[in-house]
Amino acid sequence: MAFFTDDPSFSKAAFHEEPAAEIVLPEYRPGLLRKGFTHLIHQEAIAAAQTYIAQQFHRSLTLLQLARQVHISPYHFARIFKHHTGVTPHHYILKVRLAHAAHLLRSTELSVTDICYQCGFNRPDYFASAFRRHFQCSPRQYRTATAGA
Repeated sequence: MAFFTDDPSFSKAAFHEEPAAEIVLPEYRPGLLRKGFTHLIHQEAIAAAQTYIAQQFHRSLTLLQLARQVHISPYHFARIFKHHTGVTPHHYILKVRLAHAAHLLRSTELSVTDICYQCGFNRPDYFASAFRRHFQCSPRQYRTATAGA
């Protein structure tokens, strides 16, 4: 090993007197940092989409609108949304709308049709069938059963 210095106090022996503390580096795995960073970005995008859905569920929402909101392609957005939440964006929106409808049925005297439209459903028959699938009873039956609650 060649040392290039003009300093007479510099000694090769200084490098060999005491071993430096060994630095242990984690095993290098290509893409590890990128995957972790990407996962964090995905979580933030999904959280932003969920917030947007919670604020806008009463409007007509499309996959394209949601993807644009978080600046991700629609296909990629649908894929990561399902990966992080366990449900598709459409199913998530449906669950949010039905939860709000159930709240309105319990706490207001609005008609079922008015609740249907306030929750973002376009057709009362679709609202009734979705409600029945989710709660195993019709909206009217739900209102009657939860009236005392």
